[in-house]
Amino acid sequence: MNSRLLEKPLRTQRGLKRAAGVPGCDGSGGSLWWLWLLMLALPAMGAQGLYDFENEHQRERFHQLTEQLRCPKCQNQSIGDSDAPIAQDMRNKTAELIKDGRSNEHIIGYFTDRYGQFVNFDPPLKAKTLLLWAGPVLVFLAGVAIVLVQMRRALRAPTGENE
Repeated sequence: MNSRLLEKPLRTQRGLKRAAGVPGCDGSGGSLWWLWLLMLALPAMGAQGLYDFENEHQRERFHQLTEQLRCPKCQNQSIGDSDAPIAQDMRNKTAELIKDGRSNEHIIGYFTDRYGQFVNFDPPLKAKTLLLWAGPVLVFLAGVAIVLVQMRRALRAPTGENE
């Protein structure tokens, strides 16, 4: 049996001496290793959402469109707020179409052709989207009707006090 394994660990100023060769464990600059790892990861984190546009107007259009388009995978998140891969693809395509000189209507049409009216946070009023616009009002009116019917029934019902 190896007698070295049975020896007590050596005490140093930093505490117990650990396995040699493991960064950060033997006091040989392991913190520098972690710093390099962090520095390599930072550009990947910062690159998300960086697009080069010819002018500020294109950048504003991009931000407006990415807030107007809904992520098909996420619930109630715009493609500008979502981290989903499909949202990233949609942001890339939006930037590409803006750089190609396409109008906002064309870009929104491009995505609604592929994903349906769901991707538009502000769908236009058409026969197909009428239920989207009228749905909340119809549900509210149905609720009011139910409450009124229940109140009438309660007023007509005999109470035990008259007997």
